[in-house]
Amino acid sequence: MSMDIVDLKPSLLEDLKKLYKNLEKDNNNDYNVTIKVEQKSFRAHSVILKLRSGYFRNLINNEIRRMANMFNRRITLEISDINSEVFASCLKYIYTGEFSLQEDNDFLFDLFIAAETLKLIDMVDYLQNYFIQNKTKWIEINLIRVYQVSLNSISFNELQVHCKQIIDRDPKFIFLSDSFPTLKRSILLDLIKRNDEFLTEIKIWRHLTNWVHEQEPPINRDTQNWSPSNIIDFEERIRDFIPHIRFFTISSDNYYSCVRPYKDILPQKLVEQLEKFYLVKEATPPPNALPPRTPRRLRRNISTYSTRSPTEPTTPTEPRLQLQVVF
Repeated sequence: MSMDIVDLKPSLLEDLKKLYKNLEKDNNNDYNVTIKVEQKSFRAHSVILKLRSGYFRNLINNEIRRMANMFNRRITLEISDINSEVFASCLKYIYTGEFSLQEDNDFLFDLFIAAETLKLIDMVDYLQNYFIQNKTKWIEINLIRVYQVSLNSISFNELQVHCKQIIDRDPKFIFLSDSFPTLKRSILLDLIKRNDEFLTEIKIWRHLTNWVHEQEPPINRDTQNWSPSNIIDFEERIRDFIPHIRFFTISSDNYYSCVRPYKDILPQKLVEQLEKFYLVKEATPPPNALPPRTPRRLRRNISTYSTRSPTEPTTPTEPRLQLQVVF
């Protein structure tokens, strides 16, 4: 810094903090924006909101807000997708550059989402790194929610990569989550398409049917008392998943107790092939049947082999493999 320039920014920041605290005083009229969030109203200054938040900059600069300014009227904004307590923390940050990490993880994650909505980029970047570096266990427990949120904005890309690494390492975090019924269809389909054995096939089938039952509107779990509309709805929901279930790797006992009750929603040809496979001695799966999923330890070994340079020599006991592993 040049010796000719005096840096008194700390004093400026203290004045902004005072300005923020004065907003809460009943007799304070030095504001021109009222923001309604849930049942609460917040006072603010348009010039600070516009300077600090891209969201407010766009909101305030539209034609209606400019007309309000021309007539020297206060601007009223309504925000419907942010919790009022979370917004209070965002507004404090806008004025002071401060927010607390002493809140619980759910609150901080809501704050993270709200910061992206309000385009508070520095807060987004800080909280994203904070969760990745310090809250991996919490992310694993809440993986479905966190991962699905991370898909909503390019600003969440680092968190999305982190979640994908957890899922690739062990997809069971997804299937065993209490939030499993809320998982998006496309994500579940991608997981079931995997070739590695992250769960036994019958457990994958059970989780899948449970997921189908829980979608809105829920479908009666008693298949013996299904109405024609239940059959149609269930079949439509599960249709895209059926080609990726390794039915012929399921034991006859599990087939009878867990798969056969759903035979009305399975393709008729598949049902016939399965019944032949289980009932006819020496019967084998049809040529188009999917093979068993690759055990995860073997999958890792194959990945190691497949990344070897094509020109790198192998030992006599190590066969040369040219495999492309599909995940």
